Amino acid sequence: MPTNVPASKNFQFPLRRRTPATVLRGIGHALIAPFTSQRTFAVADYQVTVSAQSLFARQLAKYQAYEPLNSNWLASRFGAADRGLFVDVGANFGWYSLLSARLAPNATVIALEPSRENFSLLRQNIDNNRFTNIIAINKGAGADSSKASLYVHEPDNPGAHSIRKPVAGLSEEVISLEPLDILLAPYDGQVHLLKIDVEGYEIETLMGATETLKRTNYILLEYSPGFLRECGHDPMQLLDLLKLNGFIPHLVRATGIEPVELHRLEQCDPTLSHGKSWQIDLVFARP
Repeated sequence: MPTNVPASKNFQFPLRRRTPATVLRGIGHALIAPFTSQRTFAVADYQVTVSAQSLFARQLAKYQAYEPLNSNWLASRFGAADRGLFVDVGANFGWYSLLSARLAPNATVIALEPSRENFSLLRQNIDNNRFTNIIAINKGAGADSSKASLYVHEPDNPGAHSIRKPVAGLSEEVISLEPLDILLAPYDGQVHLLKIDVEGYEIETLMGATETLKRTNYILLEYSPGFLRECGHDPMQLLDLLKLNGFIPHLVRATGIEPVELHRLEQCDPTLSHGKSWQIDLVFARP
C-alpha cells in the first residue's frame, strides 16, 4: 500500500523544510530501507514505486514530494484542457511523466528512459497506475541514430546515470539513441512541455530536436555547466541555442517562474545556486 504521502486534490506539494516531522520520517525510512528493495508512496490519487535505497525514496519519505517547486509549477500551468504532447527525456522512474499524465489526461506523454533498470521501474509505475496516455520508450535522445555507453551510477542515485566520462568503478550499459525529431514525428500537436534531464548531454539532445523545438512551448531542464563541459561543450552553446530558437530562461520559484538575466547564468552567479554546487533547474519559455 502507498505510504507517507497524503493525497492532494490540488497537486500542491510541500516544499522541502527540515522539521521534526521530516526528521522522524527520515529516520523511519532509514530503518525500513535495508529490509526492502522498493518502497511505494502515494502522490495525490496515484502512486509511485522507487528503489528503497535511492535518494528518490529518501526525498519522498522525508518531504512527501520530489522536486516540489517544479512539480507545483507544472500543476499550476497545465490541466485537463491541454491536449498535444508532454515529452520527458530522461524519465527515470517516471515522476514527471506520471504527473503530466495525471494533470493532462487528454494529452499524450512520451517518456524516454535508456537505462534498462530505470525503464523497468518506469513501466511498473505506468502499469500499476493504469495510465493509458503514457508511451514509454527504452531509448535516449541524441543528435543522430546511434549507440552509446551509459555509465551507471551507484544504487543510491539512479538519476545520475550519464554518458559523461565516468568516475572509476561505474558499470557500463550500451544504450540506443534516437533524435527527438524522429521519435516524435508520428505524434501531432504542440509540445506543451519538453523536460530534459540527461546529465550534461543536453546539447546532443537539442541538436536532434530542430523541428521539435519549433512546436515546443516550455522546456524544463537541469542546467549544469560542469556536466556540459565534461561532455565537451561550452555551456554558452546551450544558452545560445535556446535563445536562437526564441526561448527565454526563467527561474522556478514558489510563486511561479521569473525571467533570469543571461549574464547571471553565464557567470554562474552563486546566489542562484544558494551556495551549493552550481546546478539549477530552469524553465525556458517563449515571450
